Amino acid sequence: MRTMRATSLFCMCLLVIGCDKKSAPAPRPPSAAPTSTPSKPAPPISSTTPSPHGAHGASAKAPPAKKLGDVDTSAVTMSDKRTVLTGVSFANPEGWIVQKPVGMSRVAQFSLPNADNSGEGAVVAVTHFPGMKGLDEQNLLRWYGQFSQPDGTPSASAAYKGTFSQDGVDVTLIDISGTMRGGGPMMGGGSDKPGYRMLAAIVDHGKGPHFVKITGPAAVVEQWKASAVAFLKSAKANE
Repeated sequence: MRTMRATSLFCMCLLVIGCDKKSAPAPRPPSAAPTSTPSKPAPPISSTTPSPHGAHGASAKAPPAKKLGDVDTSAVTMSDKRTVLTGVSFANPEGWIVQKPVGMSRVAQFSLPNADNSGEGAVVAVTHFPGMKGLDEQNLLRWYGQFSQPDGTPSASAAYKGTFSQDGVDVTLIDISGTMRGGGPMMGGGSDKPGYRMLAAIVDHGKGPHFVKITGPAAVVEQWKASAVAFLKSAKANE
């Protein structure tokens, strides 16, 4: 009797174990790790990639202008007053009217009246940007771009350029005429101005450069051209 009970109990255990094995879910195979597509290497930067600064980038070069001839300054009378700036000073020509500089960038300013004191005169603006030392070509490009020509030719081809040095100062001077484009305060603002002219100079020295711009109607600038050159040739480097 005991043997039969033991045998029955053993069979029941086998049945329970078998049922448990059948109900247990089959193990899943390990999932494969996701494969990532390798990113493509960045294309090499081409040597012809344009500068973010456009034509006025550090490597830009101004096209050649016509040679500026010698200007006779023998008839110009200079006053006994000098405009003393950081690192350089200039003698003031007679007839130049000292004005309070307009804007934050100008360090000196003069008014040049028309011959008969009627109509629009010219303005002399002097600025100082030591951080632009060595960027002469970029400044010439910018100045050429401030004028357009009636026949559509590049303003550089209509400009005259000359250089001279004295008393520790190097001067690059351009003379350009045409329609002066309207722009911000540094360009006079307002609309385009046909029949305008600009004498613009880079005055470089130990603490430079300074920039001198004489702008106004072409006839008025011509009237004051000799005194403008005399002003530039009077430049002397300060300690």
